[in-house]
Amino acid sequence: MRIPAVFKECIDRQMASNRGINLFSEDFSGSLHFSDEMIRLMHDAKNPDPELRDEICEYLVDKALLEFCRVNQFYTFNKKTRRDLKLIYSGLMDAIDRKHTCLDRKVASGLLREHHQNLRDWLVITNPFAQKMYESGPEKASPVPCSEYSGIFQLQILSIDLNNLKEPLLDIGCGSGGNLVTYLREQGFVARGFDRFAEEKPYLDKNDWFGFDFGKSKWGTLVSNLAFSHHFRHHHFREDGNYTDYARKYIEILDSLIPGGSFYYAPDLPFIEEFLDPARFLKHNYALGNQGFRSSVIKRLK
Repeated sequence: MRIPAVFKECIDRQMASNRGINLFSEDFSGSLHFSDEMIRLMHDAKNPDPELRDEICEYLVDKALLEFCRVNQFYTFNKKTRRDLKLIYSGLMDAIDRKHTCLDRKVASGLLREHHQNLRDWLVITNPFAQKMYESGPEKASPVPCSEYSGIFQLQILSIDLNNLKEPLLDIGCGSGGNLVTYLREQGFVARGFDRFAEEKPYLDKNDWFGFDFGKSKWGTLVSNLAFSHHFRHHHFREDGNYTDYARKYIEILDSLIPGGSFYYAPDLPFIEEFLDPARFLKHNYALGNQGFRSSVIKRLK
């Protein structure tokens, strides 16, 4: 079953109308509202088919996670937190069903305020630093910058010479469109990528680095531009950061290289690179501009 276009379009517009709301602002509830269009849709769509209802909940979860990560790319969500978020949206749909006969603007606004309080509680549990970062802030949260660059520009940042690439290649955190993967495939390389918001393309997987199985001695080349190492650095310098799991995943990634394979990433990770076994790994760093920004290449020797 597919969600009717009118449902998706209405949901998209509703999400856009509340885009960037700071859930931790004292006045955030005053900015929330259901559009008249959404109220009419909720009124006309009482008790949808269970399969359709589940698809709508999944769609709402996807849109919500995308918005959370648009505001702050360092938010981390796993399968459990996704299930919990789905329960929140399912609860909202249950509440709408119960209020079906008296669903006017005032009642709908009350449901939305309760829903956003549930979202705030959920975010505090899943990403505790969010409350410290945004508490008492403005009504609109300023996004942490995050861009998806062209394939050619990423090759320059990572100091990659196409003649040195070994196959197969995997882009870790490739971005929704997988620009680098697409470019490399156009050049004839066996390449694929994954990202938690990856588009539906045959060579892209929707996953994150903690859920992805890298395997052992499997990849000729691994790349990650402003993705894995960027988040690793963030957690390393944060008081409540998940740096130990990132350190374990970093070693797992290196072990997934075939002998002679290389891991290209930016920014560099000097706090862990210095402890790599020189008998197993060869390290190179490349300065980019005069801003102290460096990329790294780790080659597995054996």
